[in-house]
Amino acid sequence: MKRNLNISVVIPNYGRGEEVLECINSIRKSSFLPQEIVVVDDCSTDNSVEILKSNNIKVIEHSENKGTAAARNTGAKKTNGEIIVFIDSDVVIHKDTIQKCVQLFQRDETISVIVGLPDKTNKYQGIVTAHFLMRMYFRLLEFSDNVSYTNGTMTAVRRSIFDKIGGYNEKLRTPGIEDAEFGLEIYRNNEKIYLDKTNLVTHNKKIDFWGLIKSDMARTVDRVFFMFRKRQVQSILIDKRFLTISMSQIISALLAPAILVFLALTIYSPLLFFPLTVSLILFFFLNQRYLSFIKKEAGIVSSIKIYLLLIIDMFFVNLAFWKGMMLYILGRRY
Repeated sequence: MKRNLNISVVIPNYGRGEEVLECINSIRKSSFLPQEIVVVDDCSTDNSVEILKSNNIKVIEHSENKGTAAARNTGAKKTNGEIIVFIDSDVVIHKDTIQKCVQLFQRDETISVIVGLPDKTNKYQGIVTAHFLMRMYFRLLEFSDNVSYTNGTMTAVRRSIFDKIGGYNEKLRTPGIEDAEFGLEIYRNNEKIYLDKTNLVTHNKKIDFWGLIKSDMARTVDRVFFMFRKRQVQSILIDKRFLTISMSQIISALLAPAILVFLALTIYSPLLFFPLTVSLILFFFLNQRYLSFIKKEAGIVSSIKIYLLLIIDMFFVNLAFWKGMMLYILGRRY
């Protein structure tokens, strides 16, 4: 019988006092309790620290805001577990989340990292939040079990591998980019990252329209720098995807501006109605699998709303791509 592994949970927090408490309460209800839970507060401006300390939670405080990557590294250095489980402060885990990780690590010693699957729903309502969650859930379902990325919602890594890679890149401040680089570094060191699609966690993120646009634009700009710094152009052509983004989504971002231009010009020239219709149909087929998934989960009305939302979102992603390219040409790096 294999011995149990020592587990340390590290939670980076910035201004999420109530959410992080909900996160910790879910961990405390686990069927497999971790050896320690450490929250690294990244200089929050709310009452996060007071809430945590009043609930007897170990808190490490940054004296200045350093970003999520630095918070995770700080937490890892202050813990002793053989396995470090990184969980974002707005995530609620299931009772068996940690137990599933332990069992997988014990069963297969070739696995260096286990990534959980963010669920398709959370406690918040709204079409934009639904799109944000279901988009990631749908993307990851299409992946194989062996991946080259990690995500902040739930990533469990062997300490030996974490130390070998050197932790997260603290220069990266845009959410999600530090995860991408961390995962790619592990993958390029011939270590196995396993996406456990049975290990669901709830990402309690609430997002509105402009929050989605702002987030997707910021990530796109940084992904341009990431693409060239990590020499990802060739792998995009081979794998037909970039990180968790499929080729159909990349083409959609290129097509979206044409749709909006045709739509505006149709007012002045009805002859452009035909190319507008063609581009709308093409955009639909590029995203047909995802939209069918939305229809099945939330109904046809939600599917139509998300189709229209996608066009607008991809338009701004396109703008952000060219902004990133221009900044890169002008010498911007991370």
